[in-house]
Amino acid sequence: IFDSHPDIACGPATGIIDEIAYLYLSMLSSYRSGILSSYCSEEEIRNTIASTVRTIYRAYATKKGARIVVDRSPNNIWSFPIIADLIPEAKFIHLIRDGRDVACSQRDVGERLKASGQPIENIADATFRSVFHCAAVWAETVRFGWEQCGPTSPLAAQGRSFTTFYENIVLSPESQARNLCSFIDITFDAKML
Repeated sequence: IFDSHPDIACGPATGIIDEIAYLYLSMLSSYRSGILSSYCSEEEIRNTIASTVRTIYRAYATKKGARIVVDRSPNNIWSFPIIADLIPEAKFIHLIRDGRDVACSQRDVGERLKASGQPIENIADATFRSVFHCAAVWAETVRFGWEQCGPTSPLAAQGRSFTTFYENIVLSPESQARNLCSFIDITFDAKML
């Protein structure tokens, strides 16, 4: 839906945000333990990481002729607090999908990976191991996402988060697309439908 809007570039799920967040936390830890403190300040680390995130997304926006980039990686939710702090202009959409669909989807991905010859032990995400793991991870992810983006969250109070359900988008695509456009301060375009 987003990628159909001429001013929005919604690329593939990159998974890069959680890597950047991990790097940032690792660098802060090294700084605070004294390892990096002789090289740079905590503010320089913060500015460098924030600049890296902005550069990646600006480059993609330019490449696609858009002014807004949507990164749809599901694991980004775990990095929302870090990215919210690093990038004050960032907005966050928490899309909740029925846990049964998520568990089945993740299980199917795991099966495809196993069929491709990858040993299940090599797959880092435990959600691929059983439907029960998938359900547990879904529940924890939704809980965390609700804390970060739900109506009583700090991000919601700042007008920086929007929570909706996947099923609402399926049942009412136009009204949900209009709400999402309003949230990110962009004019609705019928091409989104």
